[in-house]
Amino acid sequence: MSLGATARCRQSKIRRIGLALLIFSLLILTCPSPSRAQTLAHSPILIVGDSSFTPENGVTNGNGTIQAPYIIENWEITADTTAGIEIMNTNSYFVIRDVFIHPSHITPDSSGILLQNTLNGRVENSRIANFTYGVQLSLASQDSITSNRIWNNTYGVYMTGSADVIANNQIYNNTKYAVWATSTFNSIFTGNEASTNGDQADGEGFVIGVSSNNIFENNTVSSNTFYGFRTIFSTNNIFRNNNISKNQFGMIFTGSSENLALNNSITRNDFGIGLENVGSQLQQSNNNVTMNRVTGNGFGIYVVNSTRNMIYNNYLNNTNNASDDSSQNSWNITKTLRTNILGGPFQGGNFYSDYTGTDPDADGFGDTPYILLGGQSTP
Repeated sequence: MSLGATARCRQSKIRRIGLALLIFSLLILTCPSPSRAQTLAHSPILIVGDSSFTPENGVTNGNGTIQAPYIIENWEITADTTAGIEIMNTNSYFVIRDVFIHPSHITPDSSGILLQNTLNGRVENSRIANFTYGVQLSLASQDSITSNRIWNNTYGVYMTGSADVIANNQIYNNTKYAVWATSTFNSIFTGNEASTNGDQADGEGFVIGVSSNNIFENNTVSSNTFYGFRTIFSTNNIFRNNNISKNQFGMIFTGSSENLALNNSITRNDFGIGLENVGSQLQQSNNNVTMNRVTGNGFGIYVVNSTRNMIYNNYLNNTNNASDDSSQNSWNITKTLRTNILGGPFQGGNFYSDYTGTDPDADGFGDTPYILLGGQSTP
């Protein structure tokens, strides 16, 4: 059998998203949420500009500073023709918490919470159901969406042109997508549960389109109709320590480059990890797939029309472990003294459960090439 290698540090990438980490730490410093009180009925809330944070608009406390953000809490809002809570063009610090937002009937293009061109906002410990968009973020920065239940919407969280923190949410039973993020940069998605999203026509956990320098970590993504993670035309994103199971496709990169998939558990999907490009021509992708445990899938890792990817130090135990239609990807690295995914002393290639070659020099690396589906071999 052929053994793998630990991931190379992406220090420059992590520096680029350092700002987002700083944002997250600042946001969680203010205003701990009290235990949930009984909600009271309130009409839909519209705030345009900082001067609109008033008691008439549902503000119960605060002055808009980081030490005392405006508080909107403990409301039950029925919204049929407008967003339940819509906040636009603000710089003040604010917290929306412990609210329950729903319509009396489902209406097209509706939002539970809409934050547009906002800074310094938090949405936490709230329940949002039965809208087109559960939480919608447009040109929003330094906002955080944390510890909410978001269900029975078309899109759970819909982001465009934003740089925010999405953490520890339960996003489930939405008819299309748990999280849709386009033109999203320097955001952190961590600790979310995205499960059972989709109908018979569509359904995905996370969709990431034309986005870069984001971190997706410690998320549980399971039982979505089609994709767990689907990354389209996106660059320099990190996917690490995620648990991805029982989707049709686990983690797929389409037309995407310079992404890192590190230390993920990907199990019981039809397809585990896919690296693919549109069209019939080979395209350079330069993604790094390493230290992942890919088990119990129909196909473990497949590559289609995608080149210059590094795929090494992964544990593969699937019906079909690996497929590659190009000879221009690297499925191993030079033997290096570092702990591999099996706990051995050296890095090299991947562990393949169906490897039948020999290791006559007993160095832990098979000396017979492993033949990938598609005819390529890994030395």
